[in-house]
Amino acid sequence: MGAGLLRFDLVDGIRGHLLIGMLVAHFSFHPGMGWLLYLHHHTLFKVFDAEFFVIIAGFLVGYLAHERIGERIGAKPATRWELARYLGRRTLTVYAYFTLAGFAVLMLLGQGVFSWHGALTTAADVLTFQNGPRFGGILGLYILCFLMLLAAIVVLGARPLILLPLSAGLYLVSQFFYTRGLWGIGGDIMAFDVTAWQFPFIASFALGFHRKAVGRLIDRLPGPAALVAVAGLLCLSLILAKVWITPPFADVPPDMPRHWPRPQLHPYHLLKTLVLASAVTLLLAGRHRLLAWPRAVVAGYFRLGFLRAIGRYSIRMFTLHLILVSLFGYSLDRLSQGEKTGLAFALLAVFIAAPSVVTAIRRGYEKRKGGADIRP
Repeated sequence: MGAGLLRFDLVDGIRGHLLIGMLVAHFSFHPGMGWLLYLHHHTLFKVFDAEFFVIIAGFLVGYLAHERIGERIGAKPATRWELARYLGRRTLTVYAYFTLAGFAVLMLLGQGVFSWHGALTTAADVLTFQNGPRFGGILGLYILCFLMLLAAIVVLGARPLILLPLSAGLYLVSQFFYTRGLWGIGGDIMAFDVTAWQFPFIASFALGFHRKAVGRLIDRLPGPAALVAVAGLLCLSLILAKVWITPPFADVPPDMPRHWPRPQLHPYHLLKTLVLASAVTLLLAGRHRLLAWPRAVVAGYFRLGFLRAIGRYSIRMFTLHLILVSLFGYSLDRLSQGEKTGLAFALLAVFIAAPSVVTAIRRGYEKRKGGADIRP
């Protein structure tokens, strides 16, 4: 597994886990529901899910740039134009789901639903990043990161080793200026500073692009060294979670939230994220016998069918999560604490079951259609 770094079934399972975690976390942000975070990995490591989604997204783009697109053009890495076309299509797909989710949620909540003028105004606001669903910022972050990578590749080519230092420099500059979105673009609906968050995206793009070389390096680690590295990184993750060292590099604006180190991606928060991501990657990607038992346990969890089903349709499931969270928040004023808890678990069950139910319905339809085709 090391030479290939990570299998796609594991990546899908990780995304499924993160999507469930994101739904739990966003439910927990509502009044009276904070206890739900005890069911989330944030309790141990003090990181949420968007951090790892950005890393996985960059990794997959880098992998596809080097392998799958290259296979279609003659078993060689994609040129800037093949990769630009892929990124353009991917950006449009994410943008379509972002606008669909935004318009659907806002209409469900009654914004613009009573007149054509209101509906058109709501649609225009969503299309131009002026309005959108609560917690939908990661889709906007994806879109802007894709566009930044697209522009860099068109100018510089598909060469991650050149993009990486430029990305790191932009990240360092971002720590001295507190903004939301991309220099204010999309800042009304996006808590993240894209100029900071593009760095883990570009870094993981480079990792995916050179994944075979990185996998070979992991394979060369002796078994004891790999075991010590995984254990040490996990222990360091727990230590970093208990310490709060986030001095600002500039005056923090008064409108910044109390948890500003995360949307700003302060270096300390970035370190916490990368340490934990490295521990999980090394555990899952290594082939050392000393890691066999813990790897089997963790990989077995991420290969659970319902997790892989959720992760396989990650953008669609993220859109469903936005709708469910919005409906949950809209209903809270009418519910007792017990009813809130029941509703949260009911919606969580709907979310987990949705891809499996849709797949079963689709297979049943295809089976009936196939049977109809062979009847005399």
